[in-house]
Amino acid sequence: MPQFCIFCNQELDVDNKSTEHIIPKCMGGNLTSDSIICRKCNNTFGTEFDESLIERYSLIVHPIRLFNPNLKIKDTEVELHGLKYILTAEGIKLKDPYQNDATKGFSGMVFPSEESLKRQLERMKKKDLTIDIQKTIQAAKREKYEVTEHFDFEIKAINDQVYRCCGKISYEFLHYICSDYKSSSDLFIKFVLGDLEPTDFPICIWYNDFNPLPDEEESIFHTIVIEGRKDDKILIGYLNVFNCLPSLMILDSNYTGPTFSRGYYQDLVGNTHSFFTPSTSIPLSRDKVVNLIKDFNPIEVIDKYSEKLFDTLDKSRLYPIQRELRHFIDTLPPRVDPTDTDSLARIYEAMAGILEKYGLSLKIIQPQIKEVDENSDHITYLSNITYIIDLLLFYFLRSRVNFEIFETLSKIIQ
Repeated sequence: MPQFCIFCNQELDVDNKSTEHIIPKCMGGNLTSDSIICRKCNNTFGTEFDESLIERYSLIVHPIRLFNPNLKIKDTEVELHGLKYILTAEGIKLKDPYQNDATKGFSGMVFPSEESLKRQLERMKKKDLTIDIQKTIQAAKREKYEVTEHFDFEIKAINDQVYRCCGKISYEFLHYICSDYKSSSDLFIKFVLGDLEPTDFPICIWYNDFNPLPDEEESIFHTIVIEGRKDDKILIGYLNVFNCLPSLMILDSNYTGPTFSRGYYQDLVGNTHSFFTPSTSIPLSRDKVVNLIKDFNPIEVIDKYSEKLFDTLDKSRLYPIQRELRHFIDTLPPRVDPTDTDSLARIYEAMAGILEKYGLSLKIIQPQIKEVDENSDHITYLSNITYIIDLLLFYFLRSRVNFEIFETLSKIIQ
């Protein structure tokens, strides 16, 4: 039986069919299909949507993919103090060489890698044959530099491309679970393809009164639910990407199929995904869905969206910290003797190291840290290091580290 692109209706064959990420790859999506859209539509969506998505959500995905090899997304360029960096699967890397103006009048060049230095020397050698590339590389000073500051993040408004991409995800998922679905009109396709005016978009980008899954405090989810109502003659799509953009849309306003509800979730942190049947229906009548979309004003939800987005950014930022803390806790005994200075010192150094590694400033307690002198008498040293550990515990708690981790660590050392 021939298959056709759900957007342009072109027949799919060996030459033009395409493997489509239903949730875009740049968002960490891993649900794919090779039988719903053609290569041309796939390429068009990538060109039109990816840049807008990366601008808004790359800083959410990056910390998670450091520990999840299945999140294969493009490297992202960011900036700090005028220097450009690349967020890669291996970590943060300097993008380009730059001139380092040090004190005492010395000026040099800093290169992101030996390969970058070699390319520069090869260019220079074309003008100066006396340059010895290998000796210059061997003489170069190598330093490991860790970025411990936070990159600037600007909340960008939800633009038409993001609206349409939400529609694309939901419409593709509908055809993924209902391969024989036939729409009563081409209105939703026109919306996804950009052939509708924004005032006619069949979507409300903020509907936060439906939660098909129990909350997971530390997890970051993509969630899709498609609900068909035979009696109401309506097909509704619910989509929540990164836990921060819960949208509701009318996929078909003259639906004639059976009543059903199907869902899919992808846990980006836990690296799991599954189809599910929602335990509850979207709690809106047909008229309320229609009116919600008709009356939706994006300006009214900016604050709510910003709050949710920052909450998700916090979860992502804290994920590596909490991961390292859990691994460290696993190496500790159930209880540490409060007079065991060696164990307390190890705990103190590990906690301070994790905080500093991820850019959480310790300036406020630096004077107290300096007082921890291993050469002081036992009582003084024990008192100082216990005090510092209490301060570090406070820092973790203030930084919104999962309370369960904080409580476990507290029990071990108190």
